[in-house]
Amino acid sequence: MAGNTGIDAMWDAKAFLEEDLSKKTPVIRTGAEIPFTRYFYKYQQPTPSEEPESQFMKLERSVSERVARLFEKD
Repeated sequence: MAGNTGIDAMWDAKAFLEEDLSKKTPVIRTGAEIPFTRYFYKYQQPTPSEEPESQFMKLERSVSERVARLFEKD
């Protein structure tokens, strides 16, 4: 380990990087990326909170009535 100095290690790193980079080939992309949200997304105004609340309350009443009928004693 006495023969390894900082200069030797730096030279090995440079040689490794040069060798590694010379073996790399450029990436060829085929096709295209389509940003779907840009072309196909259409903004929709959110519904006012009163509308879903009224639907929820209507369903809640319906369920309560059905459960009451289910457990109703004759």
